[in-house]
Amino acid sequence: MRIAVCDDDIYMLRLLGDYLYRLRGSRLEFSVEFFKSSADFERALERRSYDLIILDMEMDKADGGGIARAARARKREEKVFILYTAYGTEYALEALRRMNCYFLLKPFMFADLRRILENVYYCSAIEYRKFGASFNHDVVSLELREIVYFESYQRKTYVCTAAGCYRVTERLDDIEKRLPPELFLRIHQGYLVNLSHVKKIKGQELYLKDGRRLEVSYRRRRAVYEKIRNYLTKIS
Repeated sequence: MRIAVCDDDIYMLRLLGDYLYRLRGSRLEFSVEFFKSSADFERALERRSYDLIILDMEMDKADGGGIARAARARKREEKVFILYTAYGTEYALEALRRMNCYFLLKPFMFADLRRILENVYYCSAIEYRKFGASFNHDVVSLELREIVYFESYQRKTYVCTAAGCYRVTERLDDIEKRLPPELFLRIHQGYLVNLSHVKKIKGQELYLKDGRRLEVSYRRRRAVYEKIRNYLTKIS
């Protein structure tokens, strides 16, 4: 997991450095870069991507502050997790309205940071797992985060990514058995969806972030609502 810390508060940088050093002895594997300047941080974003960005919301308010800085980071890496920090709670609601975002009131405790890092690490690790499949007489390997959903139609199965849908040889029931249930959800006899690509659910339709809509079966609707609500709560 790749972490960037952007904060001009020397005390908080030292505190974060101490906390992250203590976490190196845990099961978490990560690298971290510290930035005292928002300009240096944004230059780094042009060269590399991060899984988690820890941002001071009150830094460089004239340039839009933490919210604007996070928005620019998301243009380069849509699924990056953001941990906003501040000495006051006035920014908390605005921060938590956004997907994959957390907020901590400074100065925070080691246990609070550890909980968030463990959650981000867990979510990131799952999405980077590989899915191997055969189609067009070839065997391909896709990262789970690349897969938007699987579809079964007229006894044929397709894996759908942002680039398009491709026929695979496995049955949807068999594919479901080898995917992590924390990330993939059967919403219909014909659809198995990656929860990280879900925008919202309304009625019997599931709205995906790329604009596509999928039907939710009536008998699965209550369970689907519950699973999506729990997932979105967990990562928000």
